[in-house]
Amino acid sequence: MSSMLPGFREADLKELLCRESRRVVIAFAASCAERMLALYQSLAMTAGREGVETLRSAVDLAWLAALGTAEVGSASVSELQDSVLALLPDEGDLPELAYAAEDAVAAIAYALGTAVDGDPQEAVWTARRAYERANEHALRVLLIDLNEPDAEASLDASPWVQQELARQQRDLRYLLSSGTDWEAHLELVRRRAAEEGKTLGGPNELPEF
Repeated sequence: MSSMLPGFREADLKELLCRESRRVVIAFAASCAERMLALYQSLAMTAGREGVETLRSAVDLAWLAALGTAEVGSASVSELQDSVLALLPDEGDLPELAYAAEDAVAAIAYALGTAVDGDPQEAVWTARRAYERANEHALRVLLIDLNEPDAEASLDASPWVQQELARQQRDLRYLLSSGTDWEAHLELVRRRAAEEGKTLGGPNELPEF
């Protein structure tokens, strides 16, 4: 019997985040969103999509909320969140580009929601969008038939999905081990996520391993 690699365990992740501090929850969501922002920036260059500055502002606000240097209230976030959601692709976009853009925009919108009150569910949804982007990339590259009984397991075992899940788990462990040096930990996670987002699985690129 072949061993099965784990997929995205939403319930387990939510249970874990519910036990953690608000700042850890927000920082975890921000790290996932940072990778998705890097993907969107790549789309903006290759497909001429707009809105990078808006998404950058949203992710930056999430990092500031995690750092504790910004009071993020629902009223102040509402207008920015509307601007973020306005960047969701329309029916005129090419499907592959639209799927990638939608995942990135939605992830960042969820991270912005997490920044308001540290809601673990919003953080989980942020992470799920990053997972789904890797999953969709694997589906397209590997040409897996979703009607096959082992299709989902094959996608979860793909290097793209396993890479994203490993990054999420690593970031969460690192944030939990921050001790008193929270700002330095946040900066390392942010810089690493920005770089890793370039290999998240866009429509015209393959991640490096």
